[in-house]
Amino acid sequence: MGILMIGGVLFGTILGRFFKVYILIPACGAAIVLALAQPGLGGQSLARACLEIIVLIASLQFGYVLGVLSSKTSVVLAGLRKSWASSPSHGQSSRTLHVR
Repeated sequence: MGILMIGGVLFGTILGRFFKVYILIPACGAAIVLALAQPGLGGQSLARACLEIIVLIASLQFGYVLGVLSSKTSVVLAGLRKSWASSPSHGQSSRTLHVR
């Protein structure tokens, strides 16, 4: 189940970087199909299969949030860097120089 969680987070991160939130609907549907299509599902209980589905969907959504935050972080940092570089006090001394 750990591999499913890591894969869900990574896939969700990719989806969060490049797609809108509506992509989560078919992605969650595909995650349910993948969780139910495992070869060892015959020996598992229904509760175990439901737990795997819930964990996979939660990790997919968590990864999506991480992807969105990582794409927004670069935009915010670029804006801060730009405002810091254009501030008037940057690179100047605190004393004023009067020339007569």
